[in-house]
Amino acid sequence: MFNPFKLVFILIILLVNIGYAQEVPFQKQPVNILLDLPVNFNGEVSIEPLNGEIEVNMEGKVKFQLPELPKNILITAGDKQLEVKTKDWNPPYSYKVLPDGQTVREGPWVEFRRLPEQLTYDSVFNVLCKSEYPGQSSINGKQVKMYQTGIFFKKVIFKPGWNTIKARVADEDGNIADAETSIFYQQGGKPVRAALPLWIDSASFKPAENQVLLSEDHINLSFKGSKGQSAYALIRPGKIKVPLQRKDFRDYSLYQGNFRLNNLKKNKKYFIEYVLESTGGRPLKYRSPSIIGINDLQDFPLVETNSKHSLLTYNLGPIRLGGPIIADYPKGVHLQVNGDVGDYYRIALDKNTGGMIKKENVQLLPPITLKPTYFLQYATAVPGDNMDMVNIPYSQPVPYAVFPEPDQGRIRVILYGVKTSSTWLSHRQGLKIVDKLTWQQTTPDTYEMIVQLKTSKLWGYELVKNGNFLQLQIKHPPHFENDHNGVPAKGLKVAIEAGHGGHNTGTTGLSGMLEKDVNLDVALKLEKICNDHGIEVVMVREEDTYMTLQEKRDIVETSDAHLLVSIHANAAATRGDYLRVGGVSTYYHNPFWAGFAEIMYGELLELPLDEFGAVGSFNYLVTRMSSRPAVLVEQGFMSHAEDEEKLASPEFRQQMAEKIFRGIIEFVRYME
Repeated sequence: MFNPFKLVFILIILLVNIGYAQEVPFQKQPVNILLDLPVNFNGEVSIEPLNGEIEVNMEGKVKFQLPELPKNILITAGDKQLEVKTKDWNPPYSYKVLPDGQTVREGPWVEFRRLPEQLTYDSVFNVLCKSEYPGQSSINGKQVKMYQTGIFFKKVIFKPGWNTIKARVADEDGNIADAETSIFYQQGGKPVRAALPLWIDSASFKPAENQVLLSEDHINLSFKGSKGQSAYALIRPGKIKVPLQRKDFRDYSLYQGNFRLNNLKKNKKYFIEYVLESTGGRPLKYRSPSIIGINDLQDFPLVETNSKHSLLTYNLGPIRLGGPIIADYPKGVHLQVNGDVGDYYRIALDKNTGGMIKKENVQLLPPITLKPTYFLQYATAVPGDNMDMVNIPYSQPVPYAVFPEPDQGRIRVILYGVKTSSTWLSHRQGLKIVDKLTWQQTTPDTYEMIVQLKTSKLWGYELVKNGNFLQLQIKHPPHFENDHNGVPAKGLKVAIEAGHGGHNTGTTGLSGMLEKDVNLDVALKLEKICNDHGIEVVMVREEDTYMTLQEKRDIVETSDAHLLVSIHANAAATRGDYLRVGGVSTYYHNPFWAGFAEIMYGELLELPLDEFGAVGSFNYLVTRMSSRPAVLVEQGFMSHAEDEEKLASPEFRQQMAEKIFRGIIEFVRYME
């Protein structure tokens, strides 16, 4: 049994229910390490950090102990130096370091993977442990199921004061491994931060960045501070007072209000002073570091996109993969700024539409530069060798956007700053996809070219600049021949992206399994299945290497692959339940690829996985493309014990690859 020694320090805990302080001795887990050196090694060994002696036996084994876990351990053995990283270690800390620097457990062993803090205010915690499968596992004497990943878990109920948690595993030979730790449960809940003396959380100030806007704009003001008080904001210099409403939470209040900028003077800098008041006490004042101001529209600059991918988003909403995108511009598009917000410019497209773009993706144009505008007189729809082309005159670098609308059987191309004089919309014979062109002027400066389609089953399209034209290129359907099994495989080319890679590991499963490894294994299995059927494959990632999302996307975009499948594994907050959220799902960005995602989803649901859904408008960069059908597969949840157990199985991974393959083939048949 592992016997940790105690390093005691004093933590003062406020016991709210009885009003006195109790001293709690905390325990630190010591670190026991066995260094496996070559048998013929006769050099010196040094370890950093080391507080104690090292022992070397005749077999070349070095044993040493550290009082607590460091971030790194530097081992010098003769002329060889190893840096051992400990971020993935779990208590009890007893590891063997191999000559190549890898660390392993020596069996039999058991470890805690998820524990509460040593001082906890929660009376129940679902303790997660791991050992080597198979084995008989128990927590605090109660036998629990061990999954094939080696994990097992149990909800432990704490009594006030110190509680012992003991995990035990017996392997098939009857060998026993124990792990033990102690948790102090403080009854009555976590101490609430006192409202008095007054306090303000300066990190919660909003707006958090400098802003220069128009006089008709308004901004939201807010901060977190002492619970249950009254607050307002002062706009300085001046005497403008903005009352703030209060919303109470457990130990703080959120104070928020709305301020219209029409009373500010142009080209002048203002700051916000937040004031928090209590009854009968002195107010607390705190100045926000952000500056606000206003300008007239004509005082804001014109800018020009200066990068290959300049994203214009609808807003700066807090979204993990970035906000919904209006357009992805190449270099040279001119944009009218009507607001300056931190690292972003706010862009005015027309009187109803605007967006946000990073300042680093644009450059200021000279003040004498005129805002681009022109009259659009004609457009043509012509067939090409392998595509239909819609040619739209583009004599000025105005902003534009493309909106796919498969339910309406059309693609809309919107040009901002363009006025109609359209009297000549030409259609050539031989068009396979384009039915007809129409237009509408939705605002005095916003022109829409509406491309009606003969079918919504598209194999891809792109809007590209071609001389003085914007050219909408819509691919003709490819032709595939059946193999001897009736599979439409001959001529088909598939791009496969294994998510993450290298130091970007993706999510980590309950057992410590890495998403990047699961993704790559399934991707390689899918590649083999495709090759066995004569299907060409573009492998975006063939080994454990790091690539940026843009690099991955560029590989697909510059290939002649007909479609893309991105392979990932999911995760969710467990909230103390390792069976809370599970299931398989598919994702798409462009609505024209919804059918691909739904067909793939139907095939995947034949696996023994729960349903999680087919998700649209998904903003993952690699699959955010219109050039070909693209879907992302989330194979299951690595935060779900049963899903992770399946994903760890080579047999299940093979089944997953086969179902993804069937999803590809059924989609090709659907498109015929």
